[in-house]
This record gives sequence, structure tokens and C-alpha cells, in this order.
Amino acid sequence: LFFLMKCTLGAPAACVTACALVLFCPFLCLLLATVRTLLQVRPSLDHHGPKDEHDHDLRMEEITAHDIYDRLREYFLNDCCGKVFRLKRRPFVHQFHDNGEVAETLAARIYDQWLDGKLQ
Repeated sequence: LFFLMKCTLGAPAACVTACALVLFCPFLCLLLATVRTLLQVRPSLDHHGPKDEHDHDLRMEEITAHDIYDRLREYFLNDCCGKVFRLKRRPFVHQFHDNGEVAETLAARIYDQWLDGKLQ
């Protein structure tokens, strides 16, 4: 503000400039943060739902017990930091909801069997 007043802008022009900067900068930062978030989230939203019924059928066939075990290992090590008491059955099993009821049931059985082994 002092620098603007010394550069022959005068007090009113310097005050208007300072107010514009103070009001515009947070808005610009918020706008950029929103755009960045949308750009990060959008690719995952594009691949979330099936494009058509045929695509949905293919995704349902692609999941295997090995894939579920891999996801369970990732969930345990990454999301739960390797701590058994942080595990939550519902969020893990819900990951397989888009793959159909059979995949979701298989995931629940694998989770229960794996947890029983960890607790013994």
C-alpha cells in the first residue's frame, strides 16, 4: 500500500487497488483450487459408471478372487496402515458393488475368511 501511494497513484487510487487485490486474490485462489479439484476428480468419474450394458457385463466378468485379495491387501496396508482394528467390512465390500452381487458376496466371504485368519 505504501509503495502504491509513493508511485504517484495517490491515496484513493492506491486504496482502490489494494482493496481490489485483497478481494480478488482469495476469489482467484478459490477458483483455481476448485478447477484443480475438478480436474483430479473428473477422470475417476468418467470411468465410474458403465457406458452401456455390454460394458457392464464385461466388468462383471473381469473381477477374480485374486483381484479381491489384491485389493484387500492394498486396503489393509494403505488405508488401514496395517492395523487390524482399523478394518471396516462395509467400505471394503462396497468397492465391488459395481461388479455385481456375486462379486460383492465373494468379496465379503474373502474378507471374512481373511479376517478370521488374522485374528487367530
